[in-house]
Amino acid sequence: MDYAAFILRLFNEPSLIEFIGDRGVRTLQDTERYLRKGPLSSYRQYGYGLLRVSLKDGDIPIGMYGLVKRDTLPHPEIGFALLPAFWDQRFVTEATRVVR
Repeated sequence: MDYAAFILRLFNEPSLIEFIGDRGVRTLQDTERYLRKGPLSSYRQYGYGLLRVSLKDGDIPIGMYGLVKRDTLPHPEIGFALLPAFWDQRFVTEATRVVR
């Protein structure tokens, strides 16, 4: 699966919209714009951002995880989103070990 198609799917999950907010990502073009203005811009500006979380077997994307700088906060915070099928399986814990 193309990563942009995965992000489109992830950002239209009802749980993501409920807990993180609607980012207005409805098309692949919206997704590419989000990736440019969000994660890729964060890496250019701060040197960190969100990373893809994938299953080891088959390199299948299941979410994203990383450091996020918000304008309203003085320091970066941990941000993550996973497809609901992968909640409560310690993927965020494992991602934390990798990122730190």
